[in-house]
Amino acid sequence: MHMRGGGGGSTGGGGDMTKAVYDTNDDGIVDNSEKLEGSTKAEVQNHAPQAHTHSATDITSGVFNSLLFPRIFISGTDIYYYKDNLGTSIFWSNDAEKTTSSTSYVKKKEIKLTYTPDTTLKIYWEMYSYVGVLCYATVYRNGIAVGTEKTDTSGSYTAKIDTVSGWSNGDLLQLYVKATSPRTAYVRNFRILCTLGGCFNNPVNQDP
Repeated sequence: MHMRGGGGGSTGGGGDMTKAVYDTNDDGIVDNSEKLEGSTKAEVQNHAPQAHTHSATDITSGVFNSLLFPRIFISGTDIYYYKDNLGTSIFWSNDAEKTTSSTSYVKKKEIKLTYTPDTTLKIYWEMYSYVGVLCYATVYRNGIAVGTEKTDTSGSYTAKIDTVSGWSNGDLLQLYVKATSPRTAYVRNFRILCTLGGCFNNPVNQDP
C-alpha cells in the first residue's frame, strides 16, 4: 500500500494511507504495527512476568531438589511436612546433655538453620539444677538474646518452651545457660516443635 505524507504530491485514491492518520509519531512505522493487544512495542518488550501456577499432575518427569521444599522431610520410610509452629511434634532436635557452672551466660546448645521452615519457631528444651538453686537459660540468635529468660529450681529436668519470631535461613539457633555458684546447670533435648502434616509412606524393598 502507498503511504503519502501530508504535503503536496500525489492526490492518491481512496485506499491511500496518510502519515497524519496511520503514523502519527512520524517514525516510519504504521502505529498499529507497534502494538500487541493494545500494548506498545516497548511495553511488550519490558513487561513484568505474570505469576502462574501448575497442578501436581502437570509435573510428569524430572527429580525434585529437596532444598526447594524446606517444609518436607523424611523420617525412616515416611515423608512428612511442617504445617505450623503450634504443635508438639519434633521437627529438629539437638538432644545431648550439656552442663555449666558459669554464673555468666555461656552458649551450650546450637542448631544451624540451613533453612528455616517458619519465621516464628516454637523452641523446647529441658533444664535443671539442684533443688532450690536457680539456673537460667535464654534463646539466642547469632549470639544475640532474642528469647525470654527461663529459670528453674525444681532439682529435676523441667520442660521449657519459648516461641520466638524473626528467623531466616542460615541463622544460628542457640541456647545460652548460666548457673548459681557453686552449683551446676544442666540442659538437654533442645528442639524445634511443630504440627506435622499428613504422612506418606515410601515403598519398602522386600527382596526374598
